[in-house]
Amino acid sequence: MRTVETSPVLPISALIRANSIDELITQYTQAGLTFPTQQDFIVAVRNDWEAGREALWSETREKINSGQQPLIPQRPPSIEVIIDGVTYRIYGEIHTVRESVKRYGALFLQELSATNNLLLEQNIKVQNLPDTTPSVELFDNSLLPPYSDFEYFLPMLKGAFYSAVNYTLSKIGNKRVSTPSEKSEAFAVGMLSMPLELIARSLPAYVELGLREGVKQAKPRLTQSQKRSAYMAEFARIWRRGEGKVLLVGAGHAPEMKYFLLNGVKDHRITELASRHVELLETDPERYQRMKANDDRVKTTITYTAVLVISLVIGGLLGSGSVLTAMYLASKF
Repeated sequence: MRTVETSPVLPISALIRANSIDELITQYTQAGLTFPTQQDFIVAVRNDWEAGREALWSETREKINSGQQPLIPQRPPSIEVIIDGVTYRIYGEIHTVRESVKRYGALFLQELSATNNLLLEQNIKVQNLPDTTPSVELFDNSLLPPYSDFEYFLPMLKGAFYSAVNYTLSKIGNKRVSTPSEKSEAFAVGMLSMPLELIARSLPAYVELGLREGVKQAKPRLTQSQKRSAYMAEFARIWRRGEGKVLLVGAGHAPEMKYFLLNGVKDHRITELASRHVELLETDPERYQRMKANDDRVKTTITYTAVLVISLVIGGLLGSGSVLTAMYLASKF
């Protein structure tokens, strides 16, 4: 039997099709590979995952680098999960694509217009969705961390930094730097041809979540984003039981939701919260909407205030720390 090696052992299609660590280990064993330690398993999966993703992406990247524009697919990327005859189709919105490809929103409109039982991640909107297509906006932001949590402020801090640098450079020399998101926008259309399972992941979602939940402890060590995925999957499972669902969420949530739909949510706080929200939606939908809208307003106010303060500090350090500058930077979020 072979142990860990650097050359790919399993094709990327096998890694995408698998749904659990045990299933993946079985496939590796059949291929003649064993793992003395858990770390050996992780290294092998990551090697195969990165090799497979690179192979899929390299052709698209070469076309883009040569000046060719990839074609926008006829349908947006999605993941289908079927449990006991009930179908959950999860569409994943790639945020950088929506910002740079105008037709991308039209793809979703075409797919979702005739949909029943449509669930949307909180703050994701489908422009021009007909009134005849009822939808429910989930309350997954109720799982966001306290505002003193550094994990919450880090993306705003990075965004404020780039905005402050660009604003200052534009004043002193008509120059600017590219943000990480802007660098990726050049490949936005090409990303639409990638399976959702591969986007922004160094490991399959079921491997990462399986490792996190496999640790013996009082509660799973899920990230805030993973908790929101668990909440949305649980909400979809218990709302209108037995009926098929269509969901539109951020692309990173889609494969995680597949995992939680197949395996259940082990954190009882999340399942209880989803159950309460489903009950409220079914018994008093107006109150549900008011509760979510009030939460949106509070968090929006705090977010803009935080970004304003961050922009003031960074702008001051860069020599452009006026209130007007800070207000300009904050308006970018």
